[in-house]
Amino acid sequence: MLPDFTPRALVFDCDGLLLDTESLWNRTQQAVLADYGTTLTDEQEAAIMGTTLHDTATIIAGAAGRSVEQVKSDVSEHFTRSLHGSIEVMPGARELLASLHGRIPMAVASNSSPDELQLKLEEGGLIGFFDSLHSAGSVERPKPAPDMYLAAARDLGVEPEHCLAFEDSPVGGRAAKAAGMRLVGIPSTALPVDVADVQVQWLCDPRLIEYLADRLGAVPFTAEETPDHD
Repeated sequence: MLPDFTPRALVFDCDGLLLDTESLWNRTQQAVLADYGTTLTDEQEAAIMGTTLHDTATIIAGAAGRSVEQVKSDVSEHFTRSLHGSIEVMPGARELLASLHGRIPMAVASNSSPDELQLKLEEGGLIGFFDSLHSAGSVERPKPAPDMYLAAARDLGVEPEHCLAFEDSPVGGRAAKAAGMRLVGIPSTALPVDVADVQVQWLCDPRLIEYLADRLGAVPFTAEETPDHD
């Protein structure tokens, strides 16, 4: 993995990578669509992945004949209620962050709103691992623009080309690469992170653990629940 590259900072996406919020989000989306008595096409479902709340609400509003502001309000209220006590950490995420904490600066770059990102990381017990948080509300342009990743690099005091990013979606992957970062793709759906420099299945992939232990002195670990690998 990345044989000629040693990162000086790490930047992580959140949803579907660190936290299993995608399942909560899917339930929220389906509940709101059911309330509206409508469904989305496969193309609309794919277009929503990794986007901001505003872009998601725009797509749902168009399908349901509702205002974007109403959809944003309904989705936010339902999703926030579902977060409390229901959020799960993705396999290997907590162990990986703990193995790296204090060894290298780390940030989060997420298309969530600032308050929502803070709440998710607090509920998942991960917020203390990070030196900086960036969201759709902290930059002018959210992903797939590179602004969020560039801001994270500035905050961490590292040039983007010396940062390693982690993403689960093509939208986020394009943002990280546009910022000039190296990228590990860990797809959370059938869609590959096609711009990634390397792809693995989980954050607890042995190849990733070995690479970070070798380059950063991260403590090797075994995830509490190690998924089966195909």
